[in-house]
Amino acid sequence: PSEKLSSILTQLGSPPELPTSTKTVQVRQAAIGSDKKNLHFEKFMTRMANKNTDEIKNKDIYYQHGKTLKNIPVFYYIARNYTPGNDDLLIYYMLSITRNYLAKEWSLVIDLSLFSPQHQLPTSMLSSFSKVVPTIAS
Repeated sequence: PSEKLSSILTQLGSPPELPTSTKTVQVRQAAIGSDKKNLHFEKFMTRMANKNTDEIKNKDIYYQHGKTLKNIPVFYYIARNYTPGNDDLLIYYMLSITRNYLAKEWSLVIDLSLFSPQHQLPTSMLSSFSKVVPTIAS
């Protein structure tokens, strides 16, 4: 069976190049204390400050690794590694490792390979996340 598959793949040739979509979002940080979103962020981060994030970290759902050719830090969100559960802890972990970059330029790679409905973020989590993010996209 593997010989047949190899033969078919050889006949098909290389896969076509797919266009890559890139979206650049400029982010500006709200001044401390002057924005309700920033207040929610500070309260959330304070409430979650003593939580152990090892469980989330070990799943490799979200992490920072490497830089682009322009020396811009790259963050990765791997959707297939998400399982429903402690969503506030995931939000806290994501914000805590991204916090020092929010006012700077950074890139986000969202890996949707092997994505299925079980890896979909619940609407309630997205709503919570949008309430505590201290920046606005412009």
